[in-house]
Amino acid sequence: MSNLSTSTIISVVLTTTEPWINPGNPFYEKYKNYGVIWPVAPALLAILTCVIIGFWCNGNIVVATWKTRSLHGTCNYLLAISAAADSIHGLSQFIQAFIFFTGINFIPLSLCVYLQTFSLSGLNFGIVLILLIGIDRVYSVMFPGRHRTMNSNHYMILMMTICMAYNIFLLYFTYDFALKNPKEPSGCSIVDAMPSTPGNIWFYLCIVLNILTVLCYVIVWFAIKFKSGVSNSTKRVFKSLSLVTASVFFGWTINAICRLTLTFLEVQLETFWFAGMYSGIFVNIACGLNYFILYATSNEYSYVFKLYLNCVSEKLLGRPVVIDRRISIQPSIVSTRI
Repeated sequence: MSNLSTSTIISVVLTTTEPWINPGNPFYEKYKNYGVIWPVAPALLAILTCVIIGFWCNGNIVVATWKTRSLHGTCNYLLAISAAADSIHGLSQFIQAFIFFTGINFIPLSLCVYLQTFSLSGLNFGIVLILLIGIDRVYSVMFPGRHRTMNSNHYMILMMTICMAYNIFLLYFTYDFALKNPKEPSGCSIVDAMPSTPGNIWFYLCIVLNILTVLCYVIVWFAIKFKSGVSNSTKRVFKSLSLVTASVFFGWTINAICRLTLTFLEVQLETFWFAGMYSGIFVNIACGLNYFILYATSNEYSYVFKLYLNCVSEKLLGRPVVIDRRISIQPSIVSTRI
């Protein structure tokens, strides 16, 4: 019954989508209805593993921020929204996995964009939020008094407006290209949903935003180094966020270097796609690293994370897995905005 259901689903998808795909692309002609492209399967399985682990990690950050009064600062909120955006971005992999492991391999670009719009929004939000967190840190270090007394609700509305505007701007070019080329074959990874012009625009904006983010942390580093009156908590936050930013920058940089190198070498589309799948592993690793970085470098986050780990382990194993004196005595957490 399971096999019959699966084959029925595949047949329906094929008969529905194949007539709407432009033929002639050598890569498409070789792999359409080819079955599972096994040389790439390990990459996709690794990515799916990273995404599933990332759901737990990013979910912990969101829940910790929501429930812990000491994590109700603007920077904490931005980190939580960034974690949620990374998980939304990760949902794209399940769409690609269905197309890949059923052996369909391609659907029309227009359908791909419709399916990936939610995940594309998560991707776009995540990229710009990394910069906004950096800007928030510059503001808090250079103008600490104003940062502490500002209206945080208005501030967060402004930040979300910037994210939404950036997302709409990129989705406009994505939809514009897809509507003009609806029958282009697409493997429907999140990158495949942005071919040609929209992909180039996204790529170069990503580079610009990453450079600006690094510049923000350079400014914060100089301020901490040479400005008097910078609190120890600000210094600790800087260490955590610097590592978070470095992990994201590292993941995207490896992906970018791979793609730029292959473009310069003018390799075949098949090679480009295969290599892109494996370089995408680093991006998805970076999307789940925030949890481990905050666990290792932030006392407040690690305390809450350990509570959640013990809560889960006690239900599953009947005992806590993390021994921490702070957890056993359960002290009150002092409210501090970072």
